Amino acid sequence: MENSTPNNISDRLIERLNIFWRVIAELENMQPEEIDLLPLMKAVPNLRFPTGTELRFFMYGDHYCAEPVFIVRNSWEQNLPDDFKIDPENLMRDVLKALDSVKQYFNEYFVWELILFAELGNQFNLVWHAGYKTQRIICNMEEFLSGYYCGQLDDCYFYPDQLDEKRKSRLLSWDVVPKIQIHPEYAVAEYCIFSPFSGFFKVQRKIQFVPQITISEPRIIQRVLYNSQIVF
Repeated sequence: MENSTPNNISDRLIERLNIFWRVIAELENMQPEEIDLLPLMKAVPNLRFPTGTELRFFMYGDHYCAEPVFIVRNSWEQNLPDDFKIDPENLMRDVLKALDSVKQYFNEYFVWELILFAELGNQFNLVWHAGYKTQRIICNMEEFLSGYYCGQLDDCYFYPDQLDEKRKSRLLSWDVVPKIQIHPEYAVAEYCIFSPFSGFFKVQRKIQFVPQITISEPRIIQRVLYNSQIVF
């Protein structure tokens, strides 16, 4: 894919990623019973939901095996209904359905915020009984390999000495600035992911706008293997 995202847009995409992680950090510091009361609209200003609703974060399931889920609820509803169910194959279903009902103008920032939820919205580290952070979106490979992530210190279970010089050199050759191409009926996003359990990935995702909003699974463009040796 050609780099069609102007530098000023790329800078704002990276800024939006950092804001998202600051909100996630706030969640980590809250007690489990407080989390479902926290609106997350400030993390996604370009996602417009139906009037009278807001994006919320819930811990779904048994207290010891709860799963973090983003859903859209009426502003006056603070709890999940008794019959609420999630689709384990599509944790974004509720969010996509709400966005589709509004049909707002889609731009680069809307697409990027949707990507953030798809990639980072159900991070394992958000569950109270574990501190493991399963993956990160990388926007500056040199900073990441030096242990300084995207302008902020971040423990993501990456150990530079586990990478040989050949793999480091290959990673540094990657262009990891997020890129988004907007088309009349869809958009394509390209970005880089790190997982401490599997490695580094440059991926593409397609976000379809018509006839309804859907988001594809990541298509791997480039990969470098890595395993942090985390043991549960």
